[in-house]
Parts: sequence; structure tokens; C-alpha cells
Amino acid sequence: MATLKIGHRGAKGHVAENTLESIKKAMLLKVDMIEIDVHLCKTGELVVIHDEELGNTTSGNGVVSDKSLAQIKSFRTREGYQIPTLSEVLELIQDKVILNIELKGEGTAEPVLKCLQKFPESKILISSFSFNELMSLRSLNPEIPVAVLTENDLSMAFLQARHLKAFSIHPYYKMVTRDFIADCHRNDIKVYVWTVNKPEKIKKLKSLDVDGIFSDFPDRL
Repeated sequence: MATLKIGHRGAKGHVAENTLESIKKAMLLKVDMIEIDVHLCKTGELVVIHDEELGNTTSGNGVVSDKSLAQIKSFRTREGYQIPTLSEVLELIQDKVILNIELKGEGTAEPVLKCLQKFPESKILISSFSFNELMSLRSLNPEIPVAVLTENDLSMAFLQARHLKAFSIHPYYKMVTRDFIADCHRNDIKVYVWTVNKPEKIKKLKSLDVDGIFSDFPDRL
């Protein structure tokens, strides 16, 4: 099986992260999957942005959850792009690639599922560092593919993934070993590693038999 090419926040290394323009670039680079992040804003819409603090990447100030959609739409990234909604992303990609939605903050599970009602589950993967948010998602939809994100605890991620009947685990790439990947595969759990940009690292991880690699430069995959 070929290693999946996964565009991290679209094609972050080429165009401003989590924007429609970055997602379009990732699709032009023929990725298999695109990863985005979603937060709930004050008026209940899901907006595609990584940081809760707007000032980190946009012209806005304060936090996403305190702003209306109209306010968020008035802000721009430092490169001049608008912050999209999840609905806009779904409309853009349709079912051309798999969409990995990372849940940010509390209470995102139910709104995400509502937004995905008409979208094929075979083209969706929902991930989070929050076990509670994934549990909430599971209670609402026992079938939708989910993924456990981890930065520093493979054992806990493995236990959580088995409990959730997760499709995949997404660990920080420096943590993975051949044995961990083999254990996951024996349990029908895929391993997608983040975020790998150097060609020599990409080559090494492919040799370990990872199932997918997130990269800011998906063309390098």
C-alpha cells in the first residue's frame, strides 16, 4: 500500500494555512487527504483556524469563541486571505479528497456532525487530542471514522484508539517505532504521522511502513 499524502492545514508551506487558497493548492498537488482545524465561534458556526487566539495568525484580536462569524469574516490572515467556514471547505472539496477535521476546543463534536450530514463518511476522518471530545462524537455517531492525536504518549493513544474503535492514530513523527506501527496494524489501526517536511525524514518514515504522512509541503511526499 502506498503511503497517503496528507496536506497539513491545506498546503501550509506554500499558502497561508487553513485557507481555501491553501486547500486548493493541496488539491492541485494531488494529495489523498487534507487536514484542517475547526473552532466554534460565538454565533455557533464552525470556522477553520488552528489557534483560538486570533492575533497569532490574523488581523483580529481576542479569541474565536468570543467573536461572531461576521466579525471573523472581517479579519484577514497576514497574507490577506479570509478565514473560511467548515461549510465553505466542504463545498470546495466536495468528495474529491478525504477531509481530516481536527476538533479544537470543547463542544465541537455535535456541530461538526450536523455540518457533515450530507457528506459521505468515507471521505471524512475526525481527529482530536481530546479523548472526551472524541467520546462525545462516538456517542452521537458510532460509525464515523475517528482518529486519536498524540504528541507524547503512544501507549495512552493506543488504549484510547481501541476503546473508540478508531480508524487511526496520529502521533508526532519522532515518537513512532516499527513495533508500535506493527501493533497498530495487528489491531486494524492505521498510523498517520505529523508533521514531516524533510525528504530524508519522509523516506525513513515510509520505510517504517506508516500509512500516511502529514506535510506542509505535500509535493515532497
